[in-house]
Amino acid sequence: MLDFESNHPSPPITPNLKVGSEQSLTAMRSAIDLEANGKHDQALQKVELLLHREPNNPSLYFLAARILLSKRDLVPAKNTIEHALRLEPEEASHLKLCADIYAALFHITEASETYLRALNLDYSNVTIMNNLGVMYRQLGEIDKSLRILNRALEHDEFYAPALYNLAFTYCEADRLVEAEGALSTCLDIDAEMIEAWLLQDDLIQKLDRSLDERIKQMELAIKKSPNELVARLQLINILEENDLAEKALPHYKEIKDSKPELTRGLALDFEKRSRYCLNRLEHKLAQQFSDMAVRLDPSPDIYQVHLFMSAYLPVLNKENRFRNLRNWNSEICSSGRERKFTHELPSIEPKKLRVGYVSPDLHNHAVTFFLQGLIANHSRDSFEVFAYSQQHKRDEQTEVMRRLFDHWREIQFLEDYPAAKLIKDDGIDILVDCSGHTGANRVGVFAYKPAPIQLTYIGSPSSTGLDEMDYWLTDHVIHPAGTTEPSSERKFRLDRCWMAYTPKETSAEITTNLSDAPFTFGVINHIGKHSADFIKAWVRILDLLPESRLIVKSLEFDDADLRLKVLDLLKTKGLDRERLLLLGKTRTFDEHLATYNLIDLCLDPFPYTGGTSTCDALLMGTPLITLAGEGLRERMSASMLASINRNEWVTASQEEYIELAYEMSTQRTSLEQKQLIRNQFLNSPLTDVKDLTLNVENAYRAMWKEYQLKG
Repeated sequence: MLDFESNHPSPPITPNLKVGSEQSLTAMRSAIDLEANGKHDQALQKVELLLHREPNNPSLYFLAARILLSKRDLVPAKNTIEHALRLEPEEASHLKLCADIYAALFHITEASETYLRALNLDYSNVTIMNNLGVMYRQLGEIDKSLRILNRALEHDEFYAPALYNLAFTYCEADRLVEAEGALSTCLDIDAEMIEAWLLQDDLIQKLDRSLDERIKQMELAIKKSPNELVARLQLINILEENDLAEKALPHYKEIKDSKPELTRGLALDFEKRSRYCLNRLEHKLAQQFSDMAVRLDPSPDIYQVHLFMSAYLPVLNKENRFRNLRNWNSEICSSGRERKFTHELPSIEPKKLRVGYVSPDLHNHAVTFFLQGLIANHSRDSFEVFAYSQQHKRDEQTEVMRRLFDHWREIQFLEDYPAAKLIKDDGIDILVDCSGHTGANRVGVFAYKPAPIQLTYIGSPSSTGLDEMDYWLTDHVIHPAGTTEPSSERKFRLDRCWMAYTPKETSAEITTNLSDAPFTFGVINHIGKHSADFIKAWVRILDLLPESRLIVKSLEFDDADLRLKVLDLLKTKGLDRERLLLLGKTRTFDEHLATYNLIDLCLDPFPYTGGTSTCDALLMGTPLITLAGEGLRERMSASMLASINRNEWVTASQEEYIELAYEMSTQRTSLEQKQLIRNQFLNSPLTDVKDLTLNVENAYRAMWKEYQLKG
């Protein structure tokens, strides 16, 4: 729920006649008209010209700040209004606007202090009282919030925003009956206020009333609110949350039919919100936004993000994730099948098989750590190797990769069919997908079947779901006999770990944690991999070991708002915030690796386990435990640990995982033991890129042989 702050504009400007010429006043009114018509850039240009003539006119700075706030240029807006206040410090309208800008910047304390200054100058302004009440609530000062909101209503009992915020604050204080009364009055006065309808839906849930009442009230909101789109989307949420997705479909159709010009923008907004929620541990909400995006606009780009989110998020079961993949296969890839290429066996056995690798990640990306050694070690007597690079990013690693391939093609400016034709014209025998449905992928190219043999290999946590993808290159640990992970491809299992890691050159040395430091657990993975079950597990581990601490490192923790959210989450679990250290991005790879020296035991996330992070931990001699589930995303670390003969670090249930963490915490890993782990890693199949290449090449030959026999 969002706070509802008055949509009424700030009090109109009273131009300073003492410093403003008649010509300036005319120009200023013209700028105000432009602002009112949404022409913010033109309005701002006009004000800036006026400021060159009258640099000490506070009304001009006020107007400029208001325009900048409308444009969401918040820092320039703040600087501008503060300048106006230096020129005229006791102007209530200027103080009110300054507080609005502080609030938009989440400077809540400064906003509340500035609203209070404005109210001392304009003591009956209900808009200022309303917004001050919101600030007090956000500061957790509920009693102050209630007092100032009730004071606003004493001045104007029909002021709907104050009634809404009063109801909101009563909800925060768990005074639900009083909240219901204030909200009922608010909707009697302003039935068009969509925020009030959304708050009422939340209140109905808190009062444990029926699902039917929620549905009926939101249907009423659709009829009464001019913003019926938001109400309809909320109704869709209610239906889908309660397994009534079929009943939601007519509402999607209504949105598409009545507001076709909005559906694309809405879908992109939901996609953005989905990613935002992923990084803030709101996984169920992230999945809902992703589902809504693709139902509103099932275009290829939205669909691809939806498939990635479904694979990444710990919300859907494997059957539903696969169903989404198959829906994409049938709904999006049909055009490719209409123009699908055909292939004939060559009359003469080719001296070399032409292998093409399709990837958007041929830069400083985790995929290159696993792909680089394979490309470098391909036998040039038997294979000719092509790159089809979706090159959306370039760095020094791009040039390293470029030199390893025999041929380098860039396809980022080609649509799927021209890219497929390029591959067909190159005479590729085996085409390898190296991304699946991850960002900037080109899986759609494979629907045209530009090569007689097509497989997915590295970079994806799931099947592609594509009919035209012949194989999925995997291993016996990832997909043991009897695996339940569904796929459109045939699983071709290597007799070793399905990948090999090529570590970057590093000067990072192994050290042990300080002897007097608390036992330290660590999670060095994208924050989105912290499922609710995984968080519960490490909370239980910390509960069992009250002297221990946890380091969590993710580049997303450069965001202070996210750090606070995670710390607040811990607080609700009863844990001391001092026991958690949150780290963001480090400056260099060596600094990143040195973080492992602070960690005694790495906790691998689940269900989506680590990949590169697991290898980095082993490279630094840091033990790591994992929970092996079903399928590739849940068994990557298990396969890697099997490669270094550390199956004792693999668990089969959450209870086993917690017990093993407790057991391993009883004794720290010595420097000699850490060096042993590193040596095991560096001398294992997990870093033997030559052995991997031989196995992959034998797989390619077997696939080619089978193709010949079929032909």
